Amino acid sequence: NKAITQMDEVTQQNAALVQEASSAAYSLNEQAERLSQAISIFKVSAGSATAAVRKAGQTKSPALLSNRQPVPAADQGNWETF
Repeated sequence: NKAITQMDEVTQQNAALVQEASSAAYSLNEQAERLSQAISIFKVSAGSATAAVRKAGQTKSPALLSNRQPVPAADQGNWETF
């Protein structure tokens, strides 16, 4: 009897989570449609879009970390053995 009660509770929790996920998906879809409508006023030529992608793809090389000195670790005497 206790097992059936637990299964019923878990089933109800799962149903509530599915309903929340469905609601979130519906809301996300509505927001995506509104965003699509909002940005539809912008017109971009194909040439300028390609140039923007090229600029965004250019990255700076990371700074070398070889000049950094190692930092000693904090006191590790607090470890317990299992």
